Amino acid sequence: EVPLLYVDLDLEPKLRWKNVTKYYKEIGAFPGAVAADGPIAPGVQAMMKTMKVDDEYMQEMRAVVADIDDPSVTLESVMLMNLRYELSGWADTPAGLADTFASMDLAGFFAEPQGCSGLLAAMPNGTVVHGRNMDYAGFEVVTPDGRVYHWPQVTTEVIFLRHGRPLFVSTHWPGLVGVHTAMRFDGWSFEQNT
Repeated sequence: EVPLLYVDLDLEPKLRWKNVTKYYKEIGAFPGAVAADGPIAPGVQAMMKTMKVDDEYMQEMRAVVADIDDPSVTLESVMLMNLRYELSGWADTPAGLADTFASMDLAGFFAEPQGCSGLLAAMPNGTVVHGRNMDYAGFEVVTPDGRVYHWPQVTTEVIFLRHGRPLFVSTHWPGLVGVHTAMRFDGWSFEQNT
């Protein structure tokens, strides 16, 4: 059974993810799941500085860093976790990016191909079905007490609330404040494929 957590979008960005961060700290996924393995290569730092990231999104990531409260977790390491899916799509090309990433210890990010498959179909009665599998591999975190977690052990569902009502539900992992897979209640579904 996948744990169900809540994010209240009516709260200030610095408060929204506290219960999610608390859950991951309690199971021992933090700091390891988002800790920097070493210095981030200057080329990647430069790339990250050129990215236009919404201020509210940055506030949420800064709050996650503050809530984890561990020197091995930085804003840059949390940003990289949130960019994991996008970066995995560049693992082989272009050559310049591959060289830049090679200067970092990203073996855990690209140890095996990453990606997901989705299906969108309409049934004869007009009902639309959207399915998605999670083809992730390569993630491993060792907890402080020696347990080893992979993606299935750290997967959660997060229901986002607006005005006290459920707005949408998303599949989540430690440190993630964005959305890769989601379904809006009484609305649409979303799937990112890089």
